[in-house]
Amino acid sequence: ALGLPRSTASFHLDRLVQDGLLAVEFQKSSGKSGPGSGRPAKMYRQAASEVGASVPDRNYDLAG
Repeated sequence: ALGLPRSTASFHLDRLVQDGLLAVEFQKSSGKSGPGSGRPAKMYRQAASEVGASVPDRNYDLAG
């Protein structure tokens, strides 16, 4: 839906997991279980931790 290759999206999602912004869990998407049921889906969700950011005030006088 975004026009990105799957590998690119996966790379960036995994980086967000490494940085603690996302959490990952594996879930079976179908009702099947046992051998032959397939690989569990990798599900991403927002991490429980808060993220803070600040931007310094702009000082246009210094830009000249």
